[in-house]
Amino acid sequence: MTNILTAQPKQISLKDDGALYFQPDSTNPLPGHIFAKLEKGESILQPRIVITDPAFAEDAINDHVSLWLKAYIYQILEPLMNLVAGEELSGSAQDIAYKLFQNLGVVSRQELESSISQLDADGRKILRAKKVKLGPLLAFLPDLNKPAAIRLRALLWSLYHDKPLPAPVPRDGAVSTVIDIENSDKEFLSVIGYPVYGPRAVRIDMLDRVISAVYDSAKDGRFRPTHMMAEWMGCSIADLYAILEAMGHKHIPAPVVLEAAEVSETHETSETSETSETSETSSQDENPPAETVKVKPSLDEFILRRGKAHQEQAQRSSRPEREKPKREFTKQDRVKGEKTQIRPESDNFKKKTKLVRPGDESRDNKRSEKFDRRDKKEKSQDREPRVFSAEAKQDDNPFAVLLQLKKN
Repeated sequence: MTNILTAQPKQISLKDDGALYFQPDSTNPLPGHIFAKLEKGESILQPRIVITDPAFAEDAINDHVSLWLKAYIYQILEPLMNLVAGEELSGSAQDIAYKLFQNLGVVSRQELESSISQLDADGRKILRAKKVKLGPLLAFLPDLNKPAAIRLRALLWSLYHDKPLPAPVPRDGAVSTVIDIENSDKEFLSVIGYPVYGPRAVRIDMLDRVISAVYDSAKDGRFRPTHMMAEWMGCSIADLYAILEAMGHKHIPAPVVLEAAEVSETHETSETSETSETSETSSQDENPPAETVKVKPSLDEFILRRGKAHQEQAQRSSRPEREKPKREFTKQDRVKGEKTQIRPESDNFKKKTKLVRPGDESRDNKRSEKFDRRDKKEKSQDREPRVFSAEAKQDDNPFAVLLQLKKN
């Protein structure tokens, strides 16, 4: 059984209950048999290995399995380990990275507010390179939302805090899950990336998407959620309202309006209703109704919570609009190379300005003369026709009459 020292890494596996399995046959997909288990260690990322199978009770095997466990934790939680890797971190960026590292990748933004306010451009660039998301309410690592990373963090946190195993984690890929508010451990769920708001634990990346959409759509300190937000979190509209209220937003229920058709039905007699039902049935048989498209109703309105994000939104909405400078136009003479602008007193009338270039005066004069001749011609056509007559003096000249008319 000591061939574990030369075994491939995949022949050793860790289960959610903290048990270590060894499979002697590298081609067998089954986990094999238990030979050790994990217990609470010096830190949350350094659990202690306890050999339970006497056949593996050797120091060399213990050291070999300890090295495998370190490599396994680093592989699954690589985004978390990269926070403290390298020497480029300093100042506020370093403080944020270490707090995220100590809390397994999830920290409330309120705890980091002082460090975030002191971040410079270089610090923000380094944190972005390390895939840190500084959300409106939470700071986290989106790459840790994979099922393997969620289960491993749940195991390590439960071991370090003396909680029973296996830890109660949501099913793989779930965007939210209903919880028992009284008996659920909110700190545990937040650490594994499912912070609790209202009746649900919501996966942190989807929760951050909803929070960002709320603040982006808010106007004058108010916002209206959308059906898409409920789809993102995989919950009902009622749960969506409860989650938003748990964030601190004030719900404004829409007033219940009784439709006119419903009111009239209460005053109708039974005979009238029977007659209407009969006529309706006959009309449906003759003209079947066309398919109608169902439109989702708009949701209730909310008042944005009174936080820093609300103050910033209020400042943006209450900022007065910049007044456009008023331009005064006067009637000017047309001068060569200058712009002529005519602004009548009426604001409803607008005339585009025209740039007069050198040489344009002669063109304008020619156009005006052309239009004058056209007007004169049209006026002359309106008058009675003039009749000219002449007698030819030379019989042998066929153009004599035309010559006399020309002279006249």
